Amino acid sequence: MKRIANPKQRPWKPGGKKMRETVALSLGGKLTIVGSIVASVAIIIGTAIFESKIKHAKHLEDDLKSLAARYHLNDEQLRETRHLEEQFHGSGNPFTRRAHTFEEEQEHLLKHSRAMSPEDGARFLAEQEKRVSKKGRASSPH
Repeated sequence: MKRIANPKQRPWKPGGKKMRETVALSLGGKLTIVGSIVASVAIIIGTAIFESKIKHAKHLEDDLKSLAARYHLNDEQLRETRHLEEQFHGSGNPFTRRAHTFEEEQEHLLKHSRAMSPEDGARFLAEQEKRVSKKGRASSPH
């Protein structure tokens, strides 16, 4: 048996398996792989944002229905409440959410109460005060 000096010249690995040939990727091939990875990540992030916005919109609608029934909101009051909620809580994009200070939350609740009739606004603030005293910090008004 003839011995090969350079093992890279052997077409067969010891054990009878054929050696794999390596292939260098062209620039186009590399760009295709990188582009596929970037597109996949973008799709995943886009889907997460879309789902978050859908959940936020559904939650907002549920909250508005609850507030309308509980505090006897008419159409104009409901529009004002919707505007306050969208302005304070944003659009549901998880990357643009921000934390609110206790004072900002209190001001938000006060604006809600002003959008209601005086009786319902006073009841709303009293109920929110109970939540604040239980938790030590304001929670969502709904």
